[in-house]
Amino acid sequence: MTSTSNTAEHSLRLVDRLCQLRAVPPHLPLFTVDSTKLEPSSLPYHYAGTPREYHLSQPSSSHAGPIIAASPWVPPPMIPHLMRNKRDSAIATKYLPGTAVTNMEAMLHTFVTAILPIEMFGDYQYDPQGIGHDVPYFETMPSSQSRAPANRGRLTRKVLLSTQIHLDFEDWAVALEFFASPQGSESAALLGQSLDLDWSVLTSDEKADNATRALYDQTIRRHAIHHLLENGKLIPDCEETWRSIGHPWSVADTISNLEGILRSSTIPPPTLINHYVVVPVSGSGRRTLSMEFLLNTYISTLVNELSVLEACGSAYVYTYDPPSIFARQLGLPDGPRLLNLVWTLALLHVIVRNQDGGRGLTYMKVLAFNDYAHLGIVEMLDQALRGAGKVTPKVVKRSQLFGSDRGRLDTRLLAQLVPPLLGQELRLALVIHNNSDAFGQNIETESRGGSMDGAIGERSSAAAGLRRDRKNLFESVV
Repeated sequence: MTSTSNTAEHSLRLVDRLCQLRAVPPHLPLFTVDSTKLEPSSLPYHYAGTPREYHLSQPSSSHAGPIIAASPWVPPPMIPHLMRNKRDSAIATKYLPGTAVTNMEAMLHTFVTAILPIEMFGDYQYDPQGIGHDVPYFETMPSSQSRAPANRGRLTRKVLLSTQIHLDFEDWAVALEFFASPQGSESAALLGQSLDLDWSVLTSDEKADNATRALYDQTIRRHAIHHLLENGKLIPDCEETWRSIGHPWSVADTISNLEGILRSSTIPPPTLINHYVVVPVSGSGRRTLSMEFLLNTYISTLVNELSVLEACGSAYVYTYDPPSIFARQLGLPDGPRLLNLVWTLALLHVIVRNQDGGRGLTYMKVLAFNDYAHLGIVEMLDQALRGAGKVTPKVVKRSQLFGSDRGRLDTRLLAQLVPPLLGQELRLALVIHNNSDAFGQNIETESRGGSMDGAIGERSSAAAGLRRDRKNLFESVV
């Protein structure tokens, strides 16, 4: 057997391990919500503040805390650090001297996702001609003189919120650095190395020293390389490398090749080992990113989420709003398209590799993808998943799912996509994302208009379940 086939077999085994949905311990409180109906809440009809202010003013016991899904290799001390020590807000900024979260710690937040039930006081929508990111109330805000409905609070929709962090390609400092091959004076391969069992998070004062922080971030990166790359290393970006394995793809070529893979319905899908993409970087030439590293990261983040959602044991509708600003360093409009295709390939891997002898995706009934920056991706995603065989979710555009009056969830469409059994009512959980970053707790502080995170935060109960000072914030970790 050749070394190439040996590599392919080892890679397959790595992907198999990464793709396996994890069992959730039976003692953890699992979430069951029905998002198809609007229900009165405890928020008084004439409350003058925002829903966030109201829920933050209530005892923490009045709101469920999250289940935190973390990849098994994430160092245990990292989880409370990331959940407790983010800044109030971090718009367009990464690590700053004196702050707690470094750039590579932020990358590890990609592998730590909180999931919890919340009350939404409207359905999220983007208004390009008005405020921007918004959650319009389900009812018109009453005046102080108008009569409130008797014995009733404001209407809400109960949903499941996933705080899954988008890969941060907003500038060069986070994801671009994380996935890039060594170059220049770093022309040797970057070898993965697992962190010691007694590893601990540095203090903010220690991180303020540039040399100390650089070495610390490098150890975190090498830890991820050890767990997410089959060969346990990032090969150098040099001519000798490319003569050996073939030259890296351009962004445009990568998009074309990934589209070809998804249309081919090849099962099992390729693992992208030894494939790289060249990203032009303003002022510094280029960086070459490992496609295997990128794919396995998306696989890991999906497995974290889906392990919890499937364990809840009830049907759900999964919505996905892909990155735009967070894909900027990969170039526009191609950057978001590239990430969408890798995400789709990752989901295909997870579905395929959990069908035979695994738990499978039993409860994801509908997948609603926001195609605002990538026309045709929904059809490609639908074709790829149907090619996987067996039971797969119905795939629709997010704009279809929220195509009823005033941009609300279309429950009649859901009833057509997932017909309830005879004599039973439609019951589905809506899974939404707040699309936060790893540096700031925007959901606690930011207002509508600037981001999805702020809009959902202001007009929901989410901040109460995720507040950084919550005593049981990371009590349930899987």
